[in-house]
Amino acid sequence: MSLDLFSQIIVIFLLAAAGYAARKRSMINDQIQTGLSSIVLSISVPASILAAANMDMDPRQLNNIVVILVGALVYFIVALALGMLLGRLLWLNPKQQVIFTNLVGFSNAAFIGYPIIKIFLPTTGIFLASFFVLVFNLCFFTFGIGRTAGQTRFSLRSIFGNINTLACFIMVALYFLQLKLPSPLQTTLETLGNLSTPLSMLVIGSMLANIRIKDLFTTPSLYLSTALRLLILPTITFLIVRGLALPGQAATVLLIMSGLPSASLTVIAAEKYSCEPLYASKGVLLSTLLFLGTIPYIAFLQAFLA
Repeated sequence: MSLDLFSQIIVIFLLAAAGYAARKRSMINDQIQTGLSSIVLSISVPASILAAANMDMDPRQLNNIVVILVGALVYFIVALALGMLLGRLLWLNPKQQVIFTNLVGFSNAAFIGYPIIKIFLPTTGIFLASFFVLVFNLCFFTFGIGRTAGQTRFSLRSIFGNINTLACFIMVALYFLQLKLPSPLQTTLETLGNLSTPLSMLVIGSMLANIRIKDLFTTPSLYLSTALRLLILPTITFLIVRGLALPGQAATVLLIMSGLPSASLTVIAAEKYSCEPLYASKGVLLSTLLFLGTIPYIAFLQAFLA
């Protein structure tokens, strides 16, 4: 791991620590935390996606895009199938099986993924990661939401009504049509996009300060979901992408996105449909807490893909 990358990881820790301290000193409360999360997901992340379209067409990127789309689809199929199988073997109740599967299968691709990928691929990371997120949204808003709600049908509106999905499609159109945004608008989008890392880490630190850490370690099945999410799945992904000698940038995106903590959308869906929300919250927070310790491991693996 390079010194520059190590320094950026330290910054991630310090930002989360600042959020933790701000919450403890009552500078951040539930309302502010919710507001910051909304700013990240509804303003900063979409802005960073749109800003990423401002690149000249490179035929070599087409190969990366195809690899990421196919790799992401295979990844979700395998991860979700593994989560379903293990959920049954652990003798969890039906609702916990659904949440366990979501915790294992779905990573926090937008909220944490975009800020992290910028560390490893500062120029092209957001652009390429957006294709992974497209597949994520397709899988989560069909399979993930459907099982959580106990539905057998899904709505296209739930997929395409997501602002980040729309931003991804607009970005793709701008890129392939080589349409350049006016300079003031491009600068504004880049500035807003740069807020995603500090704001998301402040929120994570605030979340961790709002709970008793020992309460996260009282549910054994969540040890397994967290180990799969942060260690086992990224290790398997690394072995596959390295063994197949996939393009370096595409391989990096697949590795980083496979090693993120569980998606916060799992908690939102669980609360909305009364599907074990406490179990979901503990799983997401446990993986988020331990992710701060597994970032160096992911960085170590990524060094072999460069």
